[in-house]
Amino acid sequence: MITPKRLIKNAEEYPNEPAFSFKDENGDWHTDTWLEFRDFVFQIAKSLIALGVESNDKVCIYSYNRKEWFGAYAATQIIGAVVTSVYHTCSSDEVEWIVKNSNSKIVFVGNNPNDNGEKKKMPHNRILPVLEKNDHIQDVVLMKDIPLANHGKMVAWDDFINSGNDINESEIHTKLNNINENDSASLIYTSGTTGNPKGVELTHANWSFEVSRSQEILEFNQ
Repeated sequence: MITPKRLIKNAEEYPNEPAFSFKDENGDWHTDTWLEFRDFVFQIAKSLIALGVESNDKVCIYSYNRKEWFGAYAATQIIGAVVTSVYHTCSSDEVEWIVKNSNSKIVFVGNNPNDNGEKKKMPHNRILPVLEKNDHIQDVVLMKDIPLANHGKMVAWDDFINSGNDINESEIHTKLNNINENDSASLIYTSGTTGNPKGVELTHANWSFEVSRSQEILEFNQ
C-alpha cells in the first residue's frame, strides 16, 4: 500500500486517535487526530488541483518544520505530484538551484526561526530573487501568518486554501488511484558538499518499503 493511502486508512480506522502535535504561533502545543490531519491534507490537495498541479508536477517546500510543511508534503503526494524541500536556512542562490533543477511549479514558503529578526534571512524575502530569475514558478504559497511580499505570484495561505473549495474530493481519489508504485513520490537533495546538490528520486515503492519494514521492526499494534 502506498503511503498516501495509508493516511486515508488511518483516518478511517483511528479517526479520533492523535496523529501528531505541533506548536502554534504563540508556542502553545496542539494535537490533530488522524481524521483532522486527513481533512487538512485534502483541503491543501484540492487547492493544489485548483492551481493546476498535475501528476508528476514538482512542488517545493521552503520552510522550518510546521503543520503546513507536513500537510503540503502529504497533499502533493496524494494527487500524484512530486515533492521536494529546501532547508529553511538556505540562501537565495541555494533555493534557486533546487527550485530550478527540480523544475518546481509551486513553492510553499514558511518561516526560519533562526532569522533573528533579519529580513534578509527570512524565506519570504529570500524567495524574491528566485522568482525574478525563474519564469517556470507559477505560484508561491505563503504559509499561515507569513507576511505577504509585494509580488504578483505570492498567494496568502487563506486565499490558497479557499481556492480549492469548489474542487470535489472525488478528484483527489481519482488522482490517487492512478498512482503507480513506481511513480516518483519525492526528490531528496544531497547536501552539496563537493558541488551543487543532486536530487535523489524516491518512488512510492521506496516509501512503502520503509514504512512496512519499520512496522515489522518496531512491532506497532495499530
